[in-house]
Amino acid sequence: MFASSEQGSGFGAGRLIVAAAAIFFLAAGLLIAWPGGLRERDAATLGEAAMLRERLARSESARQTLVRERDEAVATRDTMNRARAAAVRRAERIEAEAAARRMETARVAAARPDVSDTHEPPGPPEPSSSSEPPTAAEPAGPRPFGARTLPTPVEIAPEVAAAALALAFLERHGVTSAGGSGVTLTEVAAAAEAELATTPLALASARLTIGLAHAARGAPADAVTPLRAAWATRDATLGPEHPDTIRAALALGTVEADVGLPAAQDRLREAVQRSPARDDPLYRTAVDRLSGLLLSAGDVAAAEPLVRAAWETHRGTPASEESVRVAERLARIELSRGRRGEAALLLEGVLASAAGRAADEATVLEHHATLARIYRDLDRPAAAMPHARFVLESRQRSSGDDDDATLDALDEVARLELDLGRAAEAERLFVKSLSIRERRHGRAAPAVLAVQDEIALVTLVRGRSEEAIDRCRATIALRQAAGTDEGWRAAFTRSTLGAALATSPQHRAEGEPLLREACLHLGDVDSAPPRVRRWACGWLERLGL
Repeated sequence: MFASSEQGSGFGAGRLIVAAAAIFFLAAGLLIAWPGGLRERDAATLGEAAMLRERLARSESARQTLVRERDEAVATRDTMNRARAAAVRRAERIEAEAAARRMETARVAAARPDVSDTHEPPGPPEPSSSSEPPTAAEPAGPRPFGARTLPTPVEIAPEVAAAALALAFLERHGVTSAGGSGVTLTEVAAAAEAELATTPLALASARLTIGLAHAARGAPADAVTPLRAAWATRDATLGPEHPDTIRAALALGTVEADVGLPAAQDRLREAVQRSPARDDPLYRTAVDRLSGLLLSAGDVAAAEPLVRAAWETHRGTPASEESVRVAERLARIELSRGRRGEAALLLEGVLASAAGRAADEATVLEHHATLARIYRDLDRPAAAMPHARFVLESRQRSSGDDDDATLDALDEVARLELDLGRAAEAERLFVKSLSIRERRHGRAAPAVLAVQDEIALVTLVRGRSEEAIDRCRATIALRQAAGTDEGWRAAFTRSTLGAALATSPQHRAEGEPLLREACLHLGDVDSAPPRVRRWACGWLERLGL
């Protein structure tokens, strides 16, 4: 008995020794392996840190490059503006000097006698061998050597002489069409009325320059009166078809458009049609104002040829305020014609040029929102998403999460999430929008019901057809109570309801005709967005109907 106990205890002690040895070797192995594992993890961490530093360096380099390109573009623009102003002043000075020289030549020619270069008077003509007397057409004898021929008198056009006189007056007072202070321009205008009163055309030229100077310094209201007087004088003296009259009409129509006077559109339309100088900067400015007025009035057909001609002039040139405005207007025209792809290319170019110029934030935000809608309608949700997120983040910073514009941007992002196949994220965003809208506007508000339609679609996509049916029926009941159960939104609700019913075998007979009728209605309504048609009518194909 005792022997067996000793054997058992010996066996147990052996097992303890073996276990202890195993633990010892395991711990030793861990101690040996642990530093190596740490070194590997440290190396991986250091590698990630190096990659991160490299990415940050590349990002900073890219940012500095963009800033440098922007500064260079601004410097180039300022240089071009200064060169343009200098060229205008130089051309005006050359024109005045040429006119003055022509006037002096005509005056000298009219007063100079026909004398020889010699001091002795010419002798009598030699007798002719012919018995016929000399005729007036043939000189009686050879002209003495060195005799001077009178220059032909130069006829100076009245408007040229008037322009030279006005330019000389304005140069004495230091005023050009590029601008001047308001006090200086007022004093010069009073002096012109006094000094040039006896020469109406010269006074009209001075008034035109003074009016353009008012416009150049950003005071179009002050420019209306002198430009109107200049145009009236030229129209009465030179006639409406004269180039100088047309130029005055272009200038007057431009400032009238800037002030918002109703006569601007008709005046600009007539002057642009008559103008022969298509390369005149004043003509291009007038075309710019006229196309803007026509688009604002909804006359796309009349504005389109003007905008397209202006775009051909600016295509391929460095971005400027004028070229960007032309591109924006052409994009608007392309959208009105249903050419979304062309409009998207133009707006992408406008946004790309915004980095090198001082672009208006509201305009940039509007372009991003327009591009998001265009790409969504073209069934390109991946291209639309960056623009939609830009709009959402901008709205959240400027207006907060509860603003209606922010909620509209949130709904746009949610629609794109659904179109990209991320239904769960779309539902989360729509539910967030719905809770804020219901708290602010109530359950029956049109915007609330529109979000309910989107949530019903998401729940149907996620396989919760019964919930989709309940939401659609509740929305239809609220619209019927409010008398707004019409239009493409109501048809969209019925298409979702029909698709949800058709997914259930017991309701398929009820859902199929409802879905077909809604799709036919959406096809007949021009205002229905393409995305709505795709989702509504796509159920027919998905359900095998």
